[in-house]
Amino acid sequence: MLMARWTITLATAFSLVLPGSPALAQAAGLSTRADAAAQAKPQAPAPQKPRPPAKPKKKRVPGKVLRRGVFTVSAGYQATANAFSQAYTWDMYAEQATATGSYPGRPGFLFDIGGGAAVWRDLAVGATLSYYTRNDAVSAALSLPSPFDFNLMRTAQAEAPGLTRSETALHVQLSWFAALTRSKRLQLAVAGGPSIFHVSQMFVSGANLDEAYPYDTVSVRGLTTASRSASAFGGNVQADVTWMLSRRVGLGGLVRFSRASASFDLPNNTTAQLKAGGLHAAAGVRVRF
Repeated sequence: MLMARWTITLATAFSLVLPGSPALAQAAGLSTRADAAAQAKPQAPAPQKPRPPAKPKKKRVPGKVLRRGVFTVSAGYQATANAFSQAYTWDMYAEQATATGSYPGRPGFLFDIGGGAAVWRDLAVGATLSYYTRNDAVSAALSLPSPFDFNLMRTAQAEAPGLTRSETALHVQLSWFAALTRSKRLQLAVAGGPSIFHVSQMFVSGANLDEAYPYDTVSVRGLTTASRSASAFGGNVQADVTWMLSRRVGLGGLVRFSRASASFDLPNNTTAQLKAGGLHAAAGVRVRF
């Protein structure tokens, strides 16, 4: 009985190691499937370098007075009188007649609106649009040739009422704001920059005459006029003092000086040079936002 068991055990062992035996083939198949399963197993991804944290956006540091910007509306007075004289010539009896007008250019009403945006603390960039207009009576001295005597000039005086002058100016400004009191209710703004002017002016351009024989004298029925416009570049400086009624709204007054020189082309190849701008004083509403 014991001998039979040993015989069966040896036979089983020989069947596992003999080439071509079913047991060996089954073991080889299991090994092959295990290798294939090991190869098919997904590989763990390579570790990636962590991305650097995004840099936070820099926020503009608000100023002590100005946070985002300012808006202003003012009404006032242009105190500078831009008076000038201008001669106008035309052909008459084969000679040159001349009308020399005296333009008072008196002070007048001024309207002003502007705004700006803060760019760094209490420093702002903005622009102000101003408009000035005035009607003046212009007196003219006339020198008129005689139809009979060469180089004999007759003289006359005349006046042209209601000649209009207007100035529209765009003042580009770099402004600095500061508090004059601890409560920040009293504030100062100092500004300056380039200016662009558009000037319109009515000029004396001739005369309507009454003449009779022997033509020693002449009377003037009226003066003829011509309206011309021109643009000019200049500059401006300004100081504005504001008393804040609340955190956002206040009342203020400004003083501004601006200047430019405009050139006008008149009929008969005549040119006129005019000063534009001057000293402005205005008061109105100031809004901070």
